[in-house]
Amino acid sequence: MKSWVDIYKANFRLVVFLVFTGSMVFAWSNRFILDDAFISFRYAYNLAHGDGLVWSQGVRVEGYTNFLWTVLISMPIRFGFDPKAFSFFLGLISFALSLVFSYKLTLLLTNSRNAALLVLVFLGSNYTFSSFATGGLETPMQACLFVICMYLAVSFVKAGTTPRKLFILSVVGSAALLTRLDSAVLLAVVFPAAIIVLLRERTQPRQKVIRLLCLFLPIVIIVGAWFWWKAHYYGDIIPNTYYAKVLGGSSRIQGAKYVMLFFYSYLLFPIPLFLLYAAGPLFKKQNSGMLLVMCATLLWLAYLIYVGGDFMEFRLVAPILPFFFVATSWLISTQVENAVLKVLLVVLILSGSLHHFLTFYYPLQIESVGLLRRHVENENENWIGIGKTLGEAFNYDRTVLIATTAAGAIPFYSRLDTVDMFGPNDRWVARNGVLFGDRPGHQRLAPFSYLMQRGVNVLIAFPQLVNSDAQPPEFKHLKDALREFQIPFADRDVMPRNPELIEIPIDARHKLLVIYLTPHPRVDQAIRRNNWRWMPLGVG
Repeated sequence: MKSWVDIYKANFRLVVFLVFTGSMVFAWSNRFILDDAFISFRYAYNLAHGDGLVWSQGVRVEGYTNFLWTVLISMPIRFGFDPKAFSFFLGLISFALSLVFSYKLTLLLTNSRNAALLVLVFLGSNYTFSSFATGGLETPMQACLFVICMYLAVSFVKAGTTPRKLFILSVVGSAALLTRLDSAVLLAVVFPAAIIVLLRERTQPRQKVIRLLCLFLPIVIIVGAWFWWKAHYYGDIIPNTYYAKVLGGSSRIQGAKYVMLFFYSYLLFPIPLFLLYAAGPLFKKQNSGMLLVMCATLLWLAYLIYVGGDFMEFRLVAPILPFFFVATSWLISTQVENAVLKVLLVVLILSGSLHHFLTFYYPLQIESVGLLRRHVENENENWIGIGKTLGEAFNYDRTVLIATTAAGAIPFYSRLDTVDMFGPNDRWVARNGVLFGDRPGHQRLAPFSYLMQRGVNVLIAFPQLVNSDAQPPEFKHLKDALREFQIPFADRDVMPRNPELIEIPIDARHKLLVIYLTPHPRVDQAIRRNNWRWMPLGVG
């Protein structure tokens, strides 16, 4: 009679298939859409309809950080398809490729099918990695390109370079940079490793030159052309989001807390200690590929600390999770000899994913996936509904200017010109906005004086969605309303002549409270036509 081990070995491919399929099903069950995804969708929509890669018609500002992703999203929009559905498709394809190349990378490093299977289990069951397979942003595509780059680099260390593989690395590395510019952190490890291997090879000088050209020419041409276009189109090669988020007062302490919270929430804090214990073998020649993986992981975590982390639940950790779990699988399969300890470490990691899923809440101003999902999809917030209602009410008139901190689904579905009050899509706010807090990515806020200078018609700020039967707040003065809406203002600010608080019904149960600042015929028509309730706000 065959033992369980014999059955497992005989059906190993089936086991791999089942784990892979289960991972895909888990990712699909966790699908959601981020409000920030609609920023890219708005740029993609404008590109698809002939207005260029812009936030508002005629205003060139690079408020997205994912050029390649945004361009790809514009293609289905051009033919009338839903960008949300296409982003899910593209994200899940990237997720699947990440699993495949993580498996191949582990097999290359350990020559162990069990270790490679373990990576699939760890990655596929990780709630963060699985959830951000969708979300609508470029995260899964960046993770996929990262692991492909690393697989190529390790293959060079193991078997030497070839012109074809160097060319592929250059193209994939270019795609990673075009997906997110901070992919340069990974390339700072991968490209020098490829160069060192290349230069040490016993080949003719002519062959080395050809291989160096294969490595550098594609990335220089592709990224160089992109930078040239950015400099001429936007006047800068650095995205506007950098000025809003990184130069907005990000704290290195906050970034360190962000990284430590990840390890704590997933119960992974013992793993770095074990990896540190196994640091000696990393410097042996046979483990030089694993050393690359570890260096890339540590450098990325240092980068996250530098930029102050993020406000989304470990989204920026996701791109290097394949590397972390590859290193963990290597540790368990090759460096831990005690069978009981091996099992305990596997159980710890799987329990950590469950612990995170069951216990993670909203600490340190980091929003959980559940909270991020509710912004767009929950009826009590319903930012998609707000955008659609405003667009229809104002007949999608781009001369109507709104201002909001929720600069995703609302601007996308309303099609209205919008002041992004946190600054990623506003050049002035990104550099001059009031320092408002230490929440990662949201440190600056447009002051009231700037909103008046821009001639904002409808001020939403953070959407104030209340029950339809709720009594309207009684503000005696506009400044009282601004305090409630958390808008920075000064006593010397110029006030509008006849500001009003307007109640806009969004659905049968909810209404949106907005401040009507600068008069606009289209807004006046909407108030009369829809019989919206309004209350004057004093300015004296």
